[in-house]
Amino acid sequence: MFYNKKDKIGSYTVVFPHKQSAYAETYRVKDAQGKTRFLKLINHSKLNRNQIDESGQITEVEITKHLAHQNLCKYIDSGNLMLHGGQFTYLVTEYVSGETLSQKIIRDGGLGIYEIKQAAIHVLSALQYLHSLPRPVVHGEVTIQNILISFIGGWDDLKLIDLGHARYLNQSPAKLDLDSMNVFCLAPECFSGVVQVQSDLYAVGVLMYQLLYGKLPWFIDLSRMDKQDRIDALLEERSKDLDMPSIDMFEWDEQLANCITKALTYDVEDRFQTAEEFIRSINGEIKVERQSTK
Repeated sequence: MFYNKKDKIGSYTVVFPHKQSAYAETYRVKDAQGKTRFLKLINHSKLNRNQIDESGQITEVEITKHLAHQNLCKYIDSGNLMLHGGQFTYLVTEYVSGETLSQKIIRDGGLGIYEIKQAAIHVLSALQYLHSLPRPVVHGEVTIQNILISFIGGWDDLKLIDLGHARYLNQSPAKLDLDSMNVFCLAPECFSGVVQVQSDLYAVGVLMYQLLYGKLPWFIDLSRMDKQDRIDALLEERSKDLDMPSIDMFEWDEQLANCITKALTYDVEDRFQTAEEFIRSINGEIKVERQSTK
């Protein structure tokens, strides 16, 4: 980490260095008025070219500037700085006191059906907003690590975070940086460089499956394979039936099973086409017929 507690990043004072990723560092900071904020320090030299838009701006920063939805963190500030001979951008958003969905599961040991539905519905609400922007945005990395549960607002104030792999829907297809992403959460078309609305909805299907069964769908050990072999093995595994055993849980029913299976369908055209359709199906407003698990 470049900064320690009490160091200054622009006009912000570091309260706590959070974590380091492939291309950025994150910090809890205080602004000049003493308000706690979340700061992401992005290293230009570590960015994948897919993270830069056609005007040379960092896509994540440009998208975040225009967000106005309860389930997405509000933009506060951004700026550039030189550090150790390199160029960096800092992105400041509201700070939400909470824990990731991944941390909550580790702490509580799992969720009930109602909570799984709440998590999915609020994530889908955020996605519906992103997909409906004047220039539609695809999040690209919906995972349990990128969902933040507020200690104060609970499920209603859930935040879908980290737009580091977000893309505009009208951007040209491009190969993803698979080394920094959870490949089990990616829809099949993503491996060809195609990311679209239904790709995000596939990831929500993965999310619900993982929360329900405590494992990822079609999981296999890819650790000893090179990149292309991993993709081939994963897609071959997905040609097998999806394991969807019945569960003895309150509110578990065939409608929910059908929703998850439909979201995880290999063919884009057979999945939910919009986040709104997915939400209405979870709520039982649209009946989802029994789906093939193939």
